[in-house]
Amino acid sequence: MTYSVFFCDYCEDKVLESNDAKESSLEEILHSMDCVLHMPRNFFGIIDEENNTLQFMVNEDKMILLDIPIESKGGSYSGVFRLEDCMLIVKKTEDIPSLIERLDLEFQLWG
Repeated sequence: MTYSVFFCDYCEDKVLESNDAKESSLEEILHSMDCVLHMPRNFFGIIDEENNTLQFMVNEDKMILLDIPIESKGGSYSGVFRLEDCMLIVKKTEDIPSLIERLDLEFQLWG
């Protein structure tokens, strides 16, 4: 499967918008996650070839919010994990939608 990434790194003052997402290998994705996901509010997103999105944002306590937005439902499935766990999740994921059940993520409406 092909993936593209986008991110915002406030520490390095670098942004790659989701509409400019860059195709990346699994190895590049894991390296980028490890670089970006350390400072609170930094985020990193992965888009698969079916346009499913998996997003990560660093909370103030340095835990990572994992978020799968579902536009048709007007909300997101989410959970909080350590960076190491997020990287392992990405490494072992074959498709983004399967994570919702596998990780027992909770649904929250937007707004």
